[in-house]
Amino acid sequence: MVDVSGKVTRSTVDGANFVIRNRKTIVFLVVILCLAGIYAAFEMPSSVFPQTDFPRVVILIDNGVMPSDEMMATITRPVEEAMKDIPGARNIRSATGRGSAEVNVFFDWGTDMVQAELYVLGRLAQIRSTLPPSATFEVHRLTFSAFPILGISLTSRTRSATDLWETARYRLYPRFLRIPGVARIKLVGGRVPEYHVVADPGKLAAYKLSIDRVRDALAESNHYTPIGMHEENHQLYLGVVDSRFRDPSRIGDVVLAWRKGGPVRVKDVARVRKGAAPRFNIVTADGRDAVLLNIYSQPDGNTVAIADALEGELGRLRKELPPDMRLAFFYDQSLFVREGVRSVWESIFFGLLLSVLVLFAFLKNPGTTLTAAVVIPVTVLITLVGMRLAGMSFNLMTLGGIAAAIGLVIDDAIVMVEALFAKIQAGLPRRQAVGAALREVGPPLVGSTLTPVVVFLPLAFLVGVAGVFFRALALTMVFALVTSLVLAVTWTPALGSLLIRKREGRPVDEMEQGGPVLRRLIRLYERTVRAALGHAPLAALAMVLVVAAGVFLYGRLRSGFLPDQDEGAFVLDYFSRPGTSLSETDRMLKSVERILREDPAVESFSRRTGARLALAIAEPNTGDFLVKLRPDRKVSTEEVISRIRRKIRAAEPALHTEFPGVLSDLIGDLTWSPKPVEVKIFSTDTKVLKRLAGEIAGLLEKTPGVVDVNDGLVVAGPSLAFRVRLADAVRAGLTPAGIGDKVRTALLGDAPSYILEGDRTVGVRVLVKPSALKTEQRMKWLTLRTPEGDPVALASVARASHRPGILEMHREDLRQLVAVTSDFEGMDLGTGMAKIRRLIRSKVQLPPGVEIEYGGLFKQQQESFRNLALVLVLAVLLVYLVLLVEFRGFLKPLAILVGAVLALFGVCAALWVTGISLNIVSFLGAIIGVGIVAKNGILMLDYVEHLEGGGLSTLEALVRSGRRRLRPVVMTTLTTFLGLAPLAVG
Repeated sequence: MVDVSGKVTRSTVDGANFVIRNRKTIVFLVVILCLAGIYAAFEMPSSVFPQTDFPRVVILIDNGVMPSDEMMATITRPVEEAMKDIPGARNIRSATGRGSAEVNVFFDWGTDMVQAELYVLGRLAQIRSTLPPSATFEVHRLTFSAFPILGISLTSRTRSATDLWETARYRLYPRFLRIPGVARIKLVGGRVPEYHVVADPGKLAAYKLSIDRVRDALAESNHYTPIGMHEENHQLYLGVVDSRFRDPSRIGDVVLAWRKGGPVRVKDVARVRKGAAPRFNIVTADGRDAVLLNIYSQPDGNTVAIADALEGELGRLRKELPPDMRLAFFYDQSLFVREGVRSVWESIFFGLLLSVLVLFAFLKNPGTTLTAAVVIPVTVLITLVGMRLAGMSFNLMTLGGIAAAIGLVIDDAIVMVEALFAKIQAGLPRRQAVGAALREVGPPLVGSTLTPVVVFLPLAFLVGVAGVFFRALALTMVFALVTSLVLAVTWTPALGSLLIRKREGRPVDEMEQGGPVLRRLIRLYERTVRAALGHAPLAALAMVLVVAAGVFLYGRLRSGFLPDQDEGAFVLDYFSRPGTSLSETDRMLKSVERILREDPAVESFSRRTGARLALAIAEPNTGDFLVKLRPDRKVSTEEVISRIRRKIRAAEPALHTEFPGVLSDLIGDLTWSPKPVEVKIFSTDTKVLKRLAGEIAGLLEKTPGVVDVNDGLVVAGPSLAFRVRLADAVRAGLTPAGIGDKVRTALLGDAPSYILEGDRTVGVRVLVKPSALKTEQRMKWLTLRTPEGDPVALASVARASHRPGILEMHREDLRQLVAVTSDFEGMDLGTGMAKIRRLIRSKVQLPPGVEIEYGGLFKQQQESFRNLALVLVLAVLLVYLVLLVEFRGFLKPLAILVGAVLALFGVCAALWVTGISLNIVSFLGAIIGVGIVAKNGILMLDYVEHLEGGGLSTLEALVRSGRRRLRPVVMTTLTTFLGLAPLAVG
């Protein structure tokens, strides 16, 4: 390196000697790391989002068809109360319907969720004996792996639903489960095959038999009992009593009783036929009955690799299956990952291309261009090594971090190459030029790189949804920036000493280097700086105006939670009026399917009725579509949604619909904040809840820009109740439990036995002929049998009545609530919520004891913004700390920091001009911008100390430092800007 007197110092020579003496070792080591990066790229797991344990455990409870009020009292409330004393439990929300309930236990971020799940399971085990024995439980710890990554539909024009189910279960299921990385597969739709024993009530009465006798006889006859081991003739035999059915024809031969000296067999009172299990949901794909196979990955599974393996398996299966069976993807998360990878490659390609153009335009030297350009792929590959060692994966966040880092990682190389080139052009030998460049730009390079690094450090400690997204992104960018710094002080000078050659001609002074355009720009800059320094009060006033303009624009920005994005797909959630039957809901949805098929932008869709994509309870009148759009469509997803929304409202006005995006719906399900707007009303008075929910929903429906309003009043359908008259039942020798059991067996059927067919079992269901119970009047005269065999009509021991539907009960922290939800169309989240809150404050009168809270994505946005604002403050403080270490004084760091804060005006202006909302991602961009601006400030002011040491005044040193460092600053700014351009327009 060269000091102000032009002499080469000893330390400079030593630094140059180290780099030049070991340059072959440096190059070899970098090549080895690049090869390791290529290996890591192929071995890296991939997913849409980083694997994260969300602080939520879901308990799904099923208890048949129990009324919701009894379900709440006997199951939901005890489970809620048991969960409250679990360590770390913060909040509990529940929803209770007919025979089913969902209890959500929320924990603090940072809780060990594996341990929390064990606590939940332990508490359930402790209270299990106090709950109804018929209740069943499922416990799910929520991660991104709790939702399917791929979905395959199996359809046919000619096959029955049972044929589809059998093919999916016994041919597709095992082959898909063998794919590496697949954790489990869930089948939805189709019909499970059974054998039905359909009893004739008249024949049963003729033989004085009941449906219970048929059920019990089948259970007792189809039996297998090990009786022990038997040794004889030097052999050891397993002794069994085996009366299992291996042929459905044997079902009809089972003896029920003896009458008049002869046996009464099943075939004498019932017909045995092939059938299907009762249908509680309807599933279709592109309008045809379907079986959907939801494929879940291991937490460290590679989504792209699983999708590729699955595609290959589908290709083989299509050749093996009958030609009328069709296999197709209806959901594919790998598309998002592939798009992210494609964006990264585009960023690398365009970043390289644009960087080469910028470098050559400024320096016009092939050696400098090549030296700096190779830093991009080298940095990316070495970053992959660090990511793999840290156990990270390819996902939208890490891929976005790599793509965003492309424009930053070349900065250090440009600064080093430019300094090295300037020294060589000034006439120094290459060895001395390397030392001089290292001494001049080495310290500011360290400081300027650490500046954005410390900006990212607070992001690693973010909690909440923002932490889920940005932790992986921040670590990825830190890896890339640190790698670029190490390369800049080792690889770049080593490679530059080999490739950079001095141009022919006389040495050029460093202050005068550059082409005619750059020299004119430098002179213009010099005049501007001198004018600003000579009129400090005016410059200060200009800064105040910039701050005021930034505050003014900030108040007029649109705001949201996530960036607006066109995913090329959407979810269509729906529900019909409470109590609507499965068949009537299906009729309405066939109209929706017709609308989707006729829309030119729709490529395919799948539908679930009585089931959901999410982990949630579902009534027969609820469900969802997953709609995939054509990639070559001419309109946006939002326009397609608006068009379909209008058509559905015109065709089926009784059907309520909502249209969330695929990824936002996934995030909403994970955080229990699925809707942008959620107005939560808390009260112990159900009548007040109903009145206020209807009033607020009515106000929202009249508000322009507010769509998909749901009053949150979920009412279970009406009930047909048979009230047992105890005295009459006891006189007949019957009990209420026995009566209920007999009626359920007759109506729904009971499967007491099965037939073993090869390696699979087929259930045998006993039920009464459906035509005998087709109407309520016929049900009343259903014949029951007393223990003595005497016939008793159901109407003789029970009175039939109709009961209205009961409100599905929702609770949060043991408080009853109703949540009114909605979405926006053509309006951002911040503006819309401000309008809704003003409307509710002015129009809604709250009775005493009633509270209103705002949840949904709005609450997530507010929490994320508060966390990010804290990160911004911490980032500014950490940047100032780095600057203090760099400059060992207060004024220069303060000047750089003021410039970085003033640059936030540019963020507000850019968002305002482009119409982009202020969301958690653009907020992150503003935080990153602070680090980038400070990075440039360090380069500008660091050289001032060199010049002041040579006897120049501070004013002149500031001007000349700006002249000298303007070229590298312009070059790095251009490459950063152009490197991020593909992401901005992608």
